Amino acid sequence: MATTNDPISDFLTRVRNAIQARHTSLRIPKSHMLVRIAEILASEGYLDSVEVIEAEPQGEILVHLKYMQDRTSAITTLTRISKPSRRQYVGAREIPKVKNGL
Repeated sequence: MATTNDPISDFLTRVRNAIQARHTSLRIPKSHMLVRIAEILASEGYLDSVEVIEAEPQGEILVHLKYMQDRTSAITTLTRISKPSRRQYVGAREIPKVKNGL
């Protein structure tokens, strides 16, 4: 695996590409941060499930994507707002509601 400077953007791009290709699951190199992001997306209902596969040297995250009855993805848009080159800081009360709090 090639190393990446921005693992979060890499994760989001892999998920976007898998959705566009209608894959049911994808594998991502494991890091504690990415495992937690995937678990949050799964608990909020955007992903079906997340499995951590322990392997040497790094391990992988197996992400099962969620699709609706009409074969549309549960994730419609996936955008990285705060980037390493442009950080966006907001207080907990200033976080915007997405899709009316969904």
